[in-house]
Amino acid sequence: MSPHPSAETERPHFFWLSLGLSAITVFSLVLSGQQTYAAAGIGIALAVAFFRVVWCELKARSIAYLAVGTIAYLFAWNRGVPFLYAFSAACYAIVVVGHLLPRWVLRPVQGRINCPAAVLQGDTADLAIAVENPGNASLRMLELEIPIPGAVGEERCARALLARLDPGATKQLDIRTPPLRRGCHIVGPLAASTGFPLGLVTKSANVPASERTLWVYPRLFGVEFVPVAGEQFQQMGEAISPRTGGGEDFAGVREYRHGDSRRSIHWRASARQNRLIVKEFMRTVATTITIAVDLGRAANVGNGIHTAAEDAIRIAGSVARYALEQQHHVQLLLCGATVKSVGPLKDLAELDIVLQALALARCDGDKTFGDHLESIAASIARNSTAILVYVDANAGSLGTIATMQQQGVLVVPVVVEAASYEAASQNVSAPTPAVRARSRRARLGCDFPALFRE
Repeated sequence: MSPHPSAETERPHFFWLSLGLSAITVFSLVLSGQQTYAAAGIGIALAVAFFRVVWCELKARSIAYLAVGTIAYLFAWNRGVPFLYAFSAACYAIVVVGHLLPRWVLRPVQGRINCPAAVLQGDTADLAIAVENPGNASLRMLELEIPIPGAVGEERCARALLARLDPGATKQLDIRTPPLRRGCHIVGPLAASTGFPLGLVTKSANVPASERTLWVYPRLFGVEFVPVAGEQFQQMGEAISPRTGGGEDFAGVREYRHGDSRRSIHWRASARQNRLIVKEFMRTVATTITIAVDLGRAANVGNGIHTAAEDAIRIAGSVARYALEQQHHVQLLLCGATVKSVGPLKDLAELDIVLQALALARCDGDKTFGDHLESIAASIARNSTAILVYVDANAGSLGTIATMQQQGVLVVPVVVEAASYEAASQNVSAPTPAVRARSRRARLGCDFPALFRE
């Protein structure tokens, strides 16, 4: 709401009242034979209207032209030199044209933005811009600007320049955005600006309905192995959970591929064929994998997009993709101010739901990760798997993990070391819970795929 509603409502009445009085005055002067005064009155009215429009735009160059024109007019009036009258009129015309023409040429500009549906954090996005001139006059020196709110760094716009756009023509441009940070961003609107022809003032106009939505997902990495409750990996020779709700049936053999576990090598078949042969197993039972990620403010350690919380989000998304590829059910828990649940999901086609939830995740919680463990435990089914991704500087008390293990939950802690992200010196690394055989520790710049290999 306007702070002065009365002024806003009275302004149109004041304008029309002034226009009516001016018309009556000029008409009266014409009827009385004083055409000179009538013409002067019309000129003054036009000048007042012009300055009322452009008053806030007047810069030093415009004022200089007006001052020179006024001085030339005064000399011409005193000396009677026709050339000075023409020179004065030219100075005033330059100011009028320089301020009004950019307004006029921008009115018909139309355009649209095409962008990819999603990119990865830290990448740029290629924007396809179409600019159309449906007017009857050519557009020259047209500057295009697209706000990019999710840009990394100080540059928050993508820009391009059109030297000329003919009447009825459409120009296609390809513009690359600055690197982008995680989130859902509104790209646009497309803004066109020009100072043509004199550059006294630059006018801008937003092209309506040109905004587009751009998702920036966390950058995932490859995961080869995650311990899962309810499965018995025969090639390991032991169960990874005391309660194995299922197993893997022997399915056959195949040639060794890079990344296969040495425990799965079929030595007798390898000796017979003089090449490495591995055993394959068929999973008989799928399970639910719950991924809880720490989103406390104290976890947001580091600079830009290289923070402990960002890497925790990357880990959560990568593990979720692996679990969906393995046909497990996935439940995502975002532990910030509250614990927000996403899922359970059971199909790789639903990975976008996880990625969008992680793209929108914000470090907005004052609680430690340990403060959320009771809520996490209540959301986890018995005999399932819990992947706990947290930053050690925000760990808090982790005693509830023992309770979860007593309920048959296979707990896999993934601890992100805040000290490697230049954490505050008073934050002390939390000890890893007593599940060291399955725990992982991540730090800035480490080989993340190596954390999830057998």
